Amino acid sequence: MGQNAPYHPTVSLNCFRRGFRGGDFISILPFSSFKDGKRILIVSDNGGWGVVSERVYNLIFTNSQSNYRSLSKNIDNADELLKALYNQGLIAINGDTIVNKEQYKMYKEYQLDMLILRVTNKCNLRCAYCYDSCGMNGQSMSEQIGQKAIDSALEQCAPVLDVCFHGGEPLTEFDLMKRLLEYGKMRAAEGGKYINFICQTNGLLLSEEMVENLYKNEIGFGVSLDGFKKSHNQCRVFPNNESSVDIVLDNLKVMREKKFPLPGILTTVTSRNVLDMVEICEFFEEEGFSSIKFSFFFPQGRGKASAELHPNPKEILRGFKEIIQRIVNREIWNLRINNLIEYLGNILLFDRVFMCKRHPCGAGRSLMTVDVDGTMYPCDCLGGNVKLGNISDMSLQTAYRSEGMRKLNERAEDAGRKCFTCIWKSFCGGGCPAHSFACFDDVRGIYDIDCFLGRTIFKDLMWALADGSELLEYFNYHIDQELLIKL
Repeated sequence: MGQNAPYHPTVSLNCFRRGFRGGDFISILPFSSFKDGKRILIVSDNGGWGVVSERVYNLIFTNSQSNYRSLSKNIDNADELLKALYNQGLIAINGDTIVNKEQYKMYKEYQLDMLILRVTNKCNLRCAYCYDSCGMNGQSMSEQIGQKAIDSALEQCAPVLDVCFHGGEPLTEFDLMKRLLEYGKMRAAEGGKYINFICQTNGLLLSEEMVENLYKNEIGFGVSLDGFKKSHNQCRVFPNNESSVDIVLDNLKVMREKKFPLPGILTTVTSRNVLDMVEICEFFEEEGFSSIKFSFFFPQGRGKASAELHPNPKEILRGFKEIIQRIVNREIWNLRINNLIEYLGNILLFDRVFMCKRHPCGAGRSLMTVDVDGTMYPCDCLGGNVKLGNISDMSLQTAYRSEGMRKLNERAEDAGRKCFTCIWKSFCGGGCPAHSFACFDDVRGIYDIDCFLGRTIFKDLMWALADGSELLEYFNYHIDQELLIKL
């Protein structure tokens, strides 16, 4: 058997406690199969999967149903094998499955985990692919709107809420960030909750003084950096087209010299740097950065006029496969590659803990965005496209029940979408609705990068998990153990 989640629910079937009996009824859940010496078996309805030998496949999975008596005559250690198959979500025993269709949810109902506050749409860069078309001229959020958004979020959120300051370039409004942070901490404490404040920055304003202020105020941050100088400077430039990368790298160098914890990196993958994915990971691993996430170009905002930046999905897959091999060889290990952790999470855990890999995704459920003028969106990437209302005259909970959210919810149940019958649907989450809207002006579309990776990357990861323990160890090393305790 291939290895699956070490975190599945504790098995409590009577037959496991008392031992199997001859008449115990074994039924095979509807599955798909891929053969390569061994077989990957996939149950698309519940996220179950496993890798079995051809002998086990022929003995068990060529019959839709059997009983313990007949199987035990032909299989050594039949009890252990059946327990393993059950735990993998591949079989039912006396009609019981580890996750049945009524209990299994690929998403959780509304419970806010993250609030994104777009404190400004002004930016000191003019990136070629900016999905918000940000520039030097723009607005900033009023303190009143920010406070109202925080109050509404605290009424609906889990015990711990992440508040992300976003932009534009949020550090241009650092004083506003500090005032909202102080207000948020006070209001959270009054309600017995806690807010974790973070921000996403382009890194240009990360002076030593700014970094000290961020850590003093307990604001975590990530830095947008597209790898090496050539690719970064082709897309992330000042309004006069001058290079920005040297300033960012110098600021990060000072952080390293002053022994500040190094931030996570967000890299946008375009046609300019898609062939550098492996080298980018190796560079950030060697430099001691904590994590990286690859965000794939999509044609929204300024990106609509930059179609040449669209990366080839096959080259993205090739990059990931090489990165996986580096992990298996332990050449990349300390760098958390968030994309792979999310992919592995949907293979190794029945619970869909990563909001972007649920079906439907966490937009509007786990995440809400409030723009500078108070307009609410399900996600920052859907800004301008799927409006839910304004925080000035309605709550986030009311926005969740709006017409915009209804249309977004229907996406998951649309039988006309190709995803509806795809065997990988419970693993990939059906693709990003923001990517779909950017390409088709309709959230029901399917972005080619999302679809191609969904149909390929999970199979490659399953084979790698079956062949050795390295990927499972990498996942366990980087996954938030507190998150798993809650499952």
